[in-house]
Amino acid sequence: MTDAELIQVILTSALVIITSLYVWRTFVISRSAARQADASSHMAKETREQKFSECLPLLVPEIPNIADATDPEDAYSRLQNGVDVIWRNHGKGVAVNAEFYFRRSENSDMISDSPYCILTTIGIEKH
Repeated sequence: MTDAELIQVILTSALVIITSLYVWRTFVISRSAARQADASSHMAKETREQKFSECLPLLVPEIPNIADATDPEDAYSRLQNGVDVIWRNHGKGVAVNAEFYFRRSENSDMISDSPYCILTTIGIEKH
C-alpha cells in the first residue's frame, strides 16, 4: 500500500467517524426538541384549561330568613308555599340557562317517584 492510499484510508475513516458523531448529535438534539415541543403543548393546554375555569360562573344559593316575618302566621304560610331561593353568581362567567338538580334523600316522604327535582331558572342575580 502506498503512502497516498494510506492517507486516503485514514482520511476516509476520520470522515466516517466525524459523520457518525454528527448523526448522533443531530439525533440527540431532535429528541430534545421533541420533548420541548411536548412540554410546550402540555403547558399551553394547562393554561387554556386554567383560563376556562376562571371564566366559569360560581352560583351560590341564598335562602331568605323566614323568621324575619313579623307575624308567625305569615312565616308559617311562607313555609307552606315553599322556600324562596335566590341564586347569586359570584364567578366571572355568565350563567345562562342554568338547571339545578336537588337529590331527594333516602328517608324522604316525597310522593314523586323521581329522585330529582328540576328547577330551571330564568334569571340569576350578578353579585
